[in-house]
Amino acid sequence: MGRRNRNQFSINVDPHQHAIVEIMRGLFLRHNPYSVFADFIEMSAIALSNRFDFAQRDGREKRYLEIAKGYTPEEVTKIANMFAELLMCYRERTDELGSPGLGMRHQFNNDVDVLGKLFSTLEIGNDRMGQFFTPGCVQNFMAQMALHDEDKVREQLREHGFVTVLEPACGAGGMVVALAEAFHNLGFNYPTQFHATCVDKDRLCVHMTYLQLSLRGIPAIVVHGDSLTLQTWATWYTPPHIFLGWNAKLQKRREAERAQKAVEQAEKLLQPAPVVSPLPEMPPAREARHNRKRRHQQATVSASSPQ
Repeated sequence: MGRRNRNQFSINVDPHQHAIVEIMRGLFLRHNPYSVFADFIEMSAIALSNRFDFAQRDGREKRYLEIAKGYTPEEVTKIANMFAELLMCYRERTDELGSPGLGMRHQFNNDVDVLGKLFSTLEIGNDRMGQFFTPGCVQNFMAQMALHDEDKVREQLREHGFVTVLEPACGAGGMVVALAEAFHNLGFNYPTQFHATCVDKDRLCVHMTYLQLSLRGIPAIVVHGDSLTLQTWATWYTPPHIFLGWNAKLQKRREAERAQKAVEQAEKLLQPAPVVSPLPEMPPAREARHNRKRRHQQATVSASSPQ
């Protein structure tokens, strides 16, 4: 990245993002830039996950130590400092969002995908693999279009108590963050009334999505898997998903949907069979003509048959 672009980036981002970039550039001197970014994201995701997801803590702690072996103790401390800056960055965004329904549009609104913007600006992606992230302004517009029918949203909330979102190719999770903010601006509480399931084949994208949704307080299940083949390699549960009891909520909804489907199938089976009206009787004179014509056709066929 040229000096001009680097200075422009430093001007446009908030101080916490600026601090992350400066620390990361220092690590780029000894390490591959993509690896530094990926390791920072994965170590941060593991550190956050291990505070809440005890069932997967041992395996992830082992992975954390494996990554840390590639850095000096001073460099590991710098990675921890970047995580602290990221926490402050998201805390400011969450605080400035305001109470539900106020429709506040803070100055960071177009930066819903903080990690995606950092990744793209640092120019460490692979263009040939299609590693691009949608700009925040586009994500906000798409989210507002998706939730434009407020009456339909309220109907879903009355029926189920919450709405669900499926993102089969989640990238860095910026689209889900934009949806949660749009939901918030309608006057709803996304930690208790909004849940997302996110899937991606790329491990880095999975870790970025988990980190962003966790730090924004969004209940979600983030799956490292293939949406087409339905293969799954790892599953991450955001802290709000765990401590707000979303497993039980989702299970209750699935059971209610299965029960409703069973009722509908039973109603179809219990419906009376359609009544078939008998064919009208043929008048006697017409029936006699029909029989004579039929006998004549049979006689003609018999006469023309070879002996």
